[in-house]
Amino acid sequence: MNILQEMTLERTGFLATLEITNNDLESPINHFSATLTFQKAFTEDDDNSASDLFFVQPPELEGIQSIDGAGMIQPLQTAVIQWFIIPKILAGGTDLEGVYYKVSASLSGSIYDSPIPEDVLHVIPDTILVKPEPQLSITYFQPRDVDGDDPFTPDIVETPVPFPVGVLVKNMGYGVAHHVVVHSEQPTITENEQGLLFIPKIIQTRINDTITNEKSLTIDLGTIPPGQCRKGVWDMITSLSGEFTEFKASFTHASELGGEDTSIIREMNSFFIAHEVMNDQQGRDNILDFFADTDEDSNHIPDTIYESECLITPVDYLPDATINGAGLFYTITVLTEKAGWVYLKMNDPQQARLSIDAIQRADGKILNQNNYWTNVQYDRDTNERFAYLNLIDYVPENKSLYSLVYLSNINDNDAPETTLRFSGEHMKIDNDNYILPETQLFFTVIDDSPVGTWYRLNSLDDFKPAYPFTIDQQGTVTLEYYSQDASQNIETIKTASLRVISKLPAIQAFTVDKDQMFHAIESASVLPSHLDFAFSVQPNELTQKAEICIYQGEYSENAEWTSLSPVHSIVYEPLNNPDVNFHGMALIMMESRFQEDCILSGYWSVM
Repeated sequence: MNILQEMTLERTGFLATLEITNNDLESPINHFSATLTFQKAFTEDDDNSASDLFFVQPPELEGIQSIDGAGMIQPLQTAVIQWFIIPKILAGGTDLEGVYYKVSASLSGSIYDSPIPEDVLHVIPDTILVKPEPQLSITYFQPRDVDGDDPFTPDIVETPVPFPVGVLVKNMGYGVAHHVVVHSEQPTITENEQGLLFIPKIIQTRINDTITNEKSLTIDLGTIPPGQCRKGVWDMITSLSGEFTEFKASFTHASELGGEDTSIIREMNSFFIAHEVMNDQQGRDNILDFFADTDEDSNHIPDTIYESECLITPVDYLPDATINGAGLFYTITVLTEKAGWVYLKMNDPQQARLSIDAIQRADGKILNQNNYWTNVQYDRDTNERFAYLNLIDYVPENKSLYSLVYLSNINDNDAPETTLRFSGEHMKIDNDNYILPETQLFFTVIDDSPVGTWYRLNSLDDFKPAYPFTIDQQGTVTLEYYSQDASQNIETIKTASLRVISKLPAIQAFTVDKDQMFHAIESASVLPSHLDFAFSVQPNELTQKAEICIYQGEYSENAEWTSLSPVHSIVYEPLNNPDVNFHGMALIMMESRFQEDCILSGYWSVM
């Protein structure tokens, strides 16, 4: 399984422009060359050259073919040379005020077969201020064991349990990291030799544990000052229970931006985790932390808390803890030699089939609910099932006793809540779900106890276990589904209308009469009283509903549409022609643009 991600953030760059005019009426300037030079400003050092602290992209040339000694500037012509400059990491120094540099150029050339004197080709240097750069330490986290369908209960399909794929980004540099954004794609299966019904899917994202838009896979970590940290999480599910055997994170640099020389990524690491826990000591934040296995021991015992504030806290594993009791009430006993964080892992007497109501230490401390959990593992050779009870706590230096109470299912009267999900192309319009034959369908369930899910199509067959499935036959299908929990609470049957088609609608062509839009008069523009536009949808089986939205607002290159307000809207009712073409004319105050969000809801908008 592979997850492709891209990190972006704001960087400082400088655009240097050099204009040279050949004022001679007859002779060209030949053998022209130009090289940027950098020197530290306001320093008395004899050696103040700083060219090795900057990356310079290949220049853009106008009015000249090259600047490597073979360039030529024709008589009465002007050559324009532009370099884009990116400071390397050390250029900004360690002081927040930054470092000043003088940027100039070394020029040479000849005219009438004679070298042009240096004082004629002299360039007056300009001064730039380079601020310190951030340097990012990026650490990824993911559980080794994940819960989905139990392969040894063929008559029941258990619901997937969400698990985190997390990242901590710490700024270890001297400069501020501005607008740090991580763009993610859905995971892809790189190898499936056994042909398993395995679906991995990101279902939501979190930033410092705050859930963001479920439809977005992008995590905006914002601004990270020096020495500070941000946490992001992609909550995922898989359709099958199992164990990840390897977890790696790697990155590449954009060579056109300087590659490693200008990279602000200092290091990248990845660790398996047992759980998201909470360091509840005084003075800590309320954001969950990652409990990681950093030494990769053969038993996969976690040993370190990576806190959301990027503090790293060691944890001792105490294998001699005991648990005794019966029914719903148990006592955990553990002997500690010193005060500190400890981790306990024991056989779960309830086999991970009952939720834990509470765990209380003998001194009265009630453990944070994130600091205890159950999990299931399978032996690779025998497929034997093992259920474990896990506990992490900061304990005093003596024998510690814990009282554990399980939550009985007897008083559970709440039925599960099932959600239909799609892996692959999908579009919902009104109450219809449009899918392709290769689109996979599966379910997730919210409930406090283990659940099974069943479904059937068009009421033709009996309900069957809800393994991930596709629908090959095109047409309209009615899907019925429900779930049941361990307390025998049965959900009311839900229905969904599915329409299987060969392809989803997509814009085939979009044209705007731009000549009517702007008429350049120096720096001014004339806005038209009307604007003609047209677009078409590629042929498909789907009846179209289209909407044309007219907006007005202000546009800037940095913020794009800074103030938008709808001024008019035209709705085209569904048309049966599969090759739908629209042509319209309307009043508009600004350049029209297409809004992709409307595609997702099945409406076509021109803005």
